[in-house]
Amino acid sequence: MRGTPMASADGALWPPDVSGMAKNIRTYDWSATALGSITDWTSRLRLTVEMLLVNPLVAYAVCGPERILIYNDAAAVMLGPMHPGALGQSTSTFFSEARKVMEPLYDRAFAGRAIKVEAQPIDLHGRSRPSAFDLILTPIPEEDGTIANIQVVGFDVSARLAAEEDRDRTLQGLRASEARLRLALDASRAGVWTYDPAAKTFEVDARTAEVTAIAPGATLSASVIWRATHPDDRALLQARLMDMLDPRGDHWNEAFARFVHPDGTVHWTQIRAQSVLEGSGSERRTVQVLGTLLDITESKQAEAALRESEQRFRAVANLGPDFLWSSDPEGRATWFSERWYAYSGQSDVEALGYGWYEVIHPEDREPTMARFFEVAKQGKVYSHEYRIRRQDGVYRWFLVRAGPVRDGAGQITQCYGAVIDIHDLHELQQQQAIMVGELQHRTRNLITVVRLIAQQTLAQTGPTERFRTCFNDRLAALSRVQGLLSRSDQQPITIRALIRAELDALGFAGVQARVVLEGPPVVLRKASVQTLALALHELATNARKYGALAGEQGELWVDWNSYTTENGQQRLSLMWLEEGISTPPEGGPIRRGYGRELIEKALPYALNARTSYVLGNSELRCDIDLPLA
Repeated sequence: MRGTPMASADGALWPPDVSGMAKNIRTYDWSATALGSITDWTSRLRLTVEMLLVNPLVAYAVCGPERILIYNDAAAVMLGPMHPGALGQSTSTFFSEARKVMEPLYDRAFAGRAIKVEAQPIDLHGRSRPSAFDLILTPIPEEDGTIANIQVVGFDVSARLAAEEDRDRTLQGLRASEARLRLALDASRAGVWTYDPAAKTFEVDARTAEVTAIAPGATLSASVIWRATHPDDRALLQARLMDMLDPRGDHWNEAFARFVHPDGTVHWTQIRAQSVLEGSGSERRTVQVLGTLLDITESKQAEAALRESEQRFRAVANLGPDFLWSSDPEGRATWFSERWYAYSGQSDVEALGYGWYEVIHPEDREPTMARFFEVAKQGKVYSHEYRIRRQDGVYRWFLVRAGPVRDGAGQITQCYGAVIDIHDLHELQQQQAIMVGELQHRTRNLITVVRLIAQQTLAQTGPTERFRTCFNDRLAALSRVQGLLSRSDQQPITIRALIRAELDALGFAGVQARVVLEGPPVVLRKASVQTLALALHELATNARKYGALAGEQGELWVDWNSYTTENGQQRLSLMWLEEGISTPPEGGPIRRGYGRELIEKALPYALNARTSYVLGNSELRCDIDLPLA
């Protein structure tokens, strides 16, 4: 069935032509299947399709409850005449012969379990096709965690199994020549010994005598040999010798045993033996046992040292705060330290291979793999930042540093890396960037305000002593505001605190009985504090010099409240009322000067405020209404 080819947002066809099967999948009429139109496929399904198309191994996806089949080029070759008819079909019905084998595996994978099956025989309707695979079934979770699709990757092991069967069939015929070959290869560095079953005596050469600390001779009793053997290995060698004398046995044997020298030192040996037979049938018997003995003490010591080193390394790796890992050059993980499993919640089966890819943030997966392949190709140490999902679903930022390991020929065989949690540092860096941006913004605004204050004050007073006094007072008001802003993260700025700061700075303690401040706690926006503080400073300064508090009878009442508009906006309503004042002279500071201009023009412009300033013969009333958010 053919459908309309799908194009991505940039006009490119999907899936891209990375393989022959891409066109088959792109042009197939998926709307006739349970998967629906290819344009409606989820991002996880599309990613799965893209991954299997570039996979050189036999790979296919089993999708949805109907088990719809999508496969790559290698799988198409395996299917032979069944391709392309198998594309888009249900595995439950199309592969009827394989159903009883594969359906239980699919059920387990759809239940969320990653599965590895070794040497799985697969009967493709009796056709001459590879019949045994090592299979890895990986569940592919959707964004909501449900398993809608699974990916199956198969490693063809049919040839290997056939070779093993051939080997088993021919092994018996090759044993005799193989034994002679082993003896010949070992002769130059191994000792040689013989056993006479009739006399029950051994004969050892000089090399065997040196390794075992047995005196060389032609007629050594078995008891001499057993006394030199380590007590824990004596029964093993006696049993192996009896096997060599059994006419029903295969008459070739190998054992690893220790011999104890008179000075207490222990030597590990590899012992091989071959029986010499006479007769046939029931008359068949062993007339002699030929053997070699090789000193492997240094090899055993190296193995023990390596195991100890590995144990120390794993202990240190599991104690450290970082995740340690190793992988092949293709990015397939081969080992993780225990902290990876504790953090991610994955098991060995889920994490190894490409399973670790599932806990990388979706936005970081492609650049992470691209970076890995780029650096692995160049063979250099690299570092990269990405997010890894914790087992509770939270993503945290990590820094990975990794490098390649080369073999004697200079080829990269492994990559090792360490993953460090930098989430807190990453958050602090982001906060720092925001703070620096805010500081720059505030500094620019502050410089602008200072320049405007200077210009307005100079225009009002001229270059006189009065300019210096007024300018310094206004700069002091700005300084007080900056002090409040510097503590605002720990102590939010309220309207009461702002008014009180201005009144205290102008020495209102002596007239406190004539000052009334009323209103609930209302927190101000940081962006509005600076301009509003300057307006309150001008009102307080004029109240002290010319207004209600300049004389003995006047009173100041400041009242405020917050309210919510019909469209849900929070606003502050403030009233500044002075009673018992004397009208300032024409052209006085509050009547025509900077303060009034600030209230009537700057506040509406900068803070979207509504203001009213009314000066009567004995009363001054100023109303300020501005948004709180």
